[in-house]
Amino acid sequence: MEGQEDLRIVEHLDMQKLPESVQQMLSLASTEEEKDIILMATLAGASACVPNLYFTYGPTGKKYYANLQCFILASAASGKGIANQALEMVRVVDEQHPMLIAGDSTLAAWYKALEAQDVVGYMHESEGSVITDIWKSGAANYNTALRKAAEHEPISRNRCKGASEIKCPRLSMLLTGTFGQYKALVPSVENGYFSRLLTVVIKGTNGFDKRYVSSKVGQSAIPKIVGRELLRIYSRLMEGDEREWSLTDAQKERLGEHLETEYGTLMEMLGDNFHSAVIRMAVQIERIAMILTTMRAAKIAAARKPRNSMEAL
Repeated sequence: MEGQEDLRIVEHLDMQKLPESVQQMLSLASTEEEKDIILMATLAGASACVPNLYFTYGPTGKKYYANLQCFILASAASGKGIANQALEMVRVVDEQHPMLIAGDSTLAAWYKALEAQDVVGYMHESEGSVITDIWKSGAANYNTALRKAAEHEPISRNRCKGASEIKCPRLSMLLTGTFGQYKALVPSVENGYFSRLLTVVIKGTNGFDKRYVSSKVGQSAIPKIVGRELLRIYSRLMEGDEREWSLTDAQKERLGEHLETEYGTLMEMLGDNFHSAVIRMAVQIERIAMILTTMRAAKIAAARKPRNSMEAL
């Protein structure tokens, strides 16, 4: 919003309470803007690596899995390219558990890839135009499919060769691009996907970074180190049945009170069109909490040297 204070996400976090692997990824950033970008990219990538874990939400007890779908909105030369470090992190897991889905895919190819990968996938594109060029011919259908995947609702298709259905799609996604590219997918705040897509706006353009001229330092090993930890988490969780994760009763009460208190302020600031986005904040918050809890617990379990493979996450 014009004239609104440009708030940084990392300014409001206690870094010491973040999982060590997230802190490692944040160390790759050289500016506060880059820290915000790499934080959200890391969470989105990690969300694809937490299978068989869910929480229930609302009076109907609907199941939600960890999968975050994020769009980082930033201008050119704003440092959003650092998000690709999260892709390198996920590639380590993908080598043993295929999950990567190309953004440059038709809807039919995207559906087939998600179906082939046991309905769990990760899509990462740092160049928004790659996506929007594909969407020009079927943006509405892509929009609907992504919205359903965000809610784990069945996605069906019917072709001459027969009908098929993905009953519980679990798609994690990280896209970066400009405002124009964002509008190709989410044309307005009234669009149903708007409230389900976690959008982060990065303002400002960084100055010239001399690291791009020459450097004796090779590509950081950190994404691969974190990727190996995520691979261990993925493998452990896949060994058993689905497990339910939950905030404690005290945490639930505190979150509810906070959102209830902030609801009026947010609606006054943003307007009635943002009602659904504000309401769905709780789901996104719980997803992020589940991801961070899993990453933190896995590190603690590894340090304890568990007696058998099922004792650790």
